[in-house]
Parts: sequence; C-alpha cells; structure tokens
Amino acid sequence: MVPKAFPYPLGVGIDICHIPRVQSLITRDGGKWLSRFAKRIFNDHERNAFKRKVDASNNSRDNRLLAQWLAGRFAAKEAAFKAVGTRRLSWHDITICDGRPVQPTTDRCSGSGEACGSIVRQIKPYALIHPPRRSPSPSKNPSANRVCAEDTLPSIPETEEEPLMEAQDGWDSECQVAELSISHDGDYATAVVLAV
Repeated sequence: MVPKAFPYPLGVGIDICHIPRVQSLITRDGGKWLSRFAKRIFNDHERNAFKRKVDASNNSRDNRLLAQWLAGRFAAKEAAFKAVGTRRLSWHDITICDGRPVQPTTDRCSGSGEACGSIVRQIKPYALIHPPRRSPSPSKNPSANRVCAEDTLPSIPETEEEPLMEAQDGWDSECQVAELSISHDGDYATAVVLAV
C-alpha cells in the first residue's frame, strides 16, 4: 500500500545560528566584514533596518544585541530557503520584515476578546519570498532589491509601533508572504518559516 501524500502544499524550513560566532565577526577586519556581509545578504529594504540596528549598537557600545538580530535574520533567510525547496532563490529574493501586528481572536483564549487582546497582541516578523530573478548577474538586474507590493500582504491594520512596509519603486506583485518565527535563547538564534 502506497502512503498518501501530505495534503497541503506547505514547506517548512528551520535553521539555527550561533550568536557568539556572529558577534566575533562583527568586529573582524575593523568592521569591513560587517558591511560586506550586509551587502551580500540584505536587500535595500533590509539594509535600512540593518543601519538602524548598527547605529543603536554604536550608541550603546554593546554589539550583543546587534549579533542577536543578525543571527536571527540570517537563520530566518536560511529557513526560508529550506521552506521553498526547489525554487532557486538568492539572498536578495527573501526579505525579512520587522513585523506586522497580530490580531488576537477570542478562540485563542478562554475569556472575552477584549481581555485576551491586551495580553496576546504582539508584533510578528514575516518573510517575503520574491520570484527568482531571471538574470544570474545582480549588476544587470535592476529589480535585484525589489520589495513586494503592499496589496499582496494580508489586510492587517497598522499600529503606531510598527507600520506595514511602505510602497517602494520596483515592487513585485508576485511575491508571497511566509510565516516566520525567530527565537533567541542563550547563545543561539533559531528561525522557522512556513511557506507554500
């Protein structure tokens, strides 16, 4: 008897990253490694968030938080590669976004929706999976750092804390939102991505 195939077209990816390794690489070569890493791994949208994190790290003189953030983002991209499986993606074809509001529902808790809402409401990161680029050379492809159109995102109200991604030139209407969870514990950052 042949077993039935999994009934849903879902892909799951998971990755783990050692935070002290990332922390040691932050100061390598006087910080030159960090800028090369950012250019290679992050697209334009992500580099803006990265610059804010670097500035905050420089102000506090503590690179542990920056290392945690970088390890989490790196693990998230690796997990996204695994979740989409056979698609040939580059680092710039996956955008890890800081977050969108998660609306609590009454079925998630035992009480009323109002009481639950004050407890469960959070800002949740997500991944945008862009279609693979056709050109193998990033320098010849003007859409290498494209970001998905907002109308392809789920309809979730904005909050003052973290607005949804703003419109940018070169948006791609064929991208996909993937569920993402990033966790940090001790010396490790992990990420899980669920995508179709």
